[in-house]
Amino acid sequence: MLFITFVLSSVGAALAGAVLCSQLSAADPNAARGLELEVITAIVLGGASLAGGRGSMFGTILGLCTIGILNNGLILLDVPTFWQRVAQGLMLIIAVSFDSLRQKLNNQRS
Repeated sequence: MLFITFVLSSVGAALAGAVLCSQLSAADPNAARGLELEVITAIVLGGASLAGGRGSMFGTILGLCTIGILNNGLILLDVPTFWQRVAQGLMLIIAVSFDSLRQKLNNQRS
């Protein structure tokens, strides 16, 4: 099962690379550099636990859409890049805080 998971992850990465190359009309190894904060924020917003063991595909897609809408709105409002990163960081802090609070409440109920 673990092997299949790695194969599926590799296939997804290859497809994402192919889509990125088709959009850029070139293969640039640094094209996605600096997107780590966006990806982690989207996944945590989608409900994945940083402690592991929980998460869903639907939640991840919902988190990606949320980050996409936030980025698009901030770009349309002509917000500087620094403040866009600050907004993403604040969303990540809030999402991690809610996840931590939810885990503490679940542990107290058990």
